[in-house]
Amino acid sequence: MSRNSRFSKATKLKVIHEYREGHKEPLQIFEEFNINKSTVYRWNNLYEIYGSAAFDTKPRNRAYSETDKISAVKEFMDGEYTVSLIMKKYIITSSSVLEIWIKNIMAMRNSMIMIRKVRYTWPKIAKQRMKSA
Repeated sequence: MSRNSRFSKATKLKVIHEYREGHKEPLQIFEEFNINKSTVYRWNNLYEIYGSAAFDTKPRNRAYSETDKISAVKEFMDGEYTVSLIMKKYIITSSSVLEIWIKNIMAMRNSMIMIRKVRYTWPKIAKQRMKSA
């Protein structure tokens, strides 16, 4: 997958500047640059966290600790923070990252529940089979 962005750093900064300064209506910005409004909101959030460095080209994705992943998902599931606040707290650049963590942790949790059920029911099944043999 290519790491090249459709928009240059200069363009992103121009969009953010116009959006934040209110030089143009948001709809004008979206249409002029042919950008979805959610993209502008995401760029704005990144700019708030990192400043202009948010749009520097990075050689690879950021790595997160398992502890941070679990904490972020727990805080979201418990309703402690909104997605945008969790993204700021853990310096997550995209909500899709958090969505993947939630899916993975929920799948792991469901697997653990199934394992517990099997461990609980297996001795009963084994005893029944031994009686019938």
